[in-house]
Amino acid sequence: MRNSRFWANSFENRRCLIPATSYCEPKGRNPATYVWFGVAGDDDGEEERPAFALAGIWRHYKGNYGGGEEREMITSSMVTTTPNALTRQAHPDRSPTILDPGDYEQWLTGTPDEAFALIRPFPAARMVIHQSGEGLKSDRGGLGPAG
Repeated sequence: MRNSRFWANSFENRRCLIPATSYCEPKGRNPATYVWFGVAGDDDGEEERPAFALAGIWRHYKGNYGGGEEREMITSSMVTTTPNALTRQAHPDRSPTILDPGDYEQWLTGTPDEAFALIRPFPAARMVIHQSGEGLKSDRGGLGPAG
């Protein structure tokens, strides 16, 4: 990303937070097993799926998109890092960068070097698998073909 001509300026000047309660990584093919990851909640059990934020970048784009006519839009991307021990089982090469809430401000307003230091695996012990299975393209179960 720092070396990407498309995203380098965004990393320097336009970092954002992408809110989520879970994210999916498909494992395998034909059929794929969809693994839905999230962060662990408080021990009091009040939040079934606590919200968290992924590190993101954004930019304005004008050009041919997807083979169609030229258009102007705002586009974004989540920043990935190496997987931790839990997420590696679904995708051995990458995982979205989950930010600790205490790091949100540094991600948004810190120097590029300070932001880059936050691109690291989130602790596996602080994560959970919400669900896993074939056809689970939704994190709420019952909405996909196998639900």
